[in-house]
Amino acid sequence: MGKVRRVDYAPDEYVTGVGGVLRADEQGVYWMLCTLMMSQGGPIERNDRRIASLCLIRPVDVVRITERLIQLGKIKADGTKLYQNRALSEVERSANRIQTASENGAKGGRPRKKDEPDQKKLQADDYSAEKLSLTINDQLSREASDEASPKRPKRKRIAYSQEFETFWKAYPTDPLMSKQEAFAAFEKLDPEQQAEVTASVPAFRAYCSSHVDYRPVHASRYITQGRYEGFIASAAKANAKIFVALGSPAWNAVMKLRGVQSMAHSEHQGKQGWWIDRAEVDRAMVPARTAA
Repeated sequence: MGKVRRVDYAPDEYVTGVGGVLRADEQGVYWMLCTLMMSQGGPIERNDRRIASLCLIRPVDVVRITERLIQLGKIKADGTKLYQNRALSEVERSANRIQTASENGAKGGRPRKKDEPDQKKLQADDYSAEKLSLTINDQLSREASDEASPKRPKRKRIAYSQEFETFWKAYPTDPLMSKQEAFAAFEKLDPEQQAEVTASVPAFRAYCSSHVDYRPVHASRYITQGRYEGFIASAAKANAKIFVALGSPAWNAVMKLRGVQSMAHSEHQGKQGWWIDRAEVDRAMVPARTAA
């Protein structure tokens, strides 16, 4: 089966076959696999990394989606090969059309039916009228081009607010996210809500870092669907802690308050210490301030 340049596509059959069955990401992988089969003219080698790069998703997601497509019978596997019967049949139909056209061309063109008019004769009879029409149209086109035509207005560059730029810089974006769409959603919020959205981002970034399999939701949906609200409390809790350096007066005061000789510590900005509730540090420092 050879390579073909195009195949027939039946939109109604596609909607019936995958609608309500495959999610958007699954449809994307399914369509890419079928397209590669039709492009190569036959079954394809299973290459999860290549499909991941073509669909801009992770290889682990391609593996999961491909296995589900196989389970549903949408894609069939034969060893390391993947194929889809409808895709291959469309390739075969296209190849047959190409072969038929080639054979007709070798015989001087498609055979004309008995009652079909001679196109060459018709073209010859219409040559003079067509030439006259083209001459008139060319003249009209030249006259129209001489007239001053209004220039297309330049597309205005969007002026993003400083509040939005702060949010956008902090948010875990990717190349597929539309900054303009996110800005439209951000502008619909009042100043207090905008501040809450921006304040919630550090907690959301921490969540993304701790869930490596999670792909950050589009910034516009993070705003319009109110997803930021679930991270506001986490952000407030994080802000309630301060970093206390190892060996500092505050560190020693907290150890004394807790009645311990040592505490766990880690590094932050080149210093050893630990994140401790601000309220606890304040309680610990009261005796020290009183003594002073």
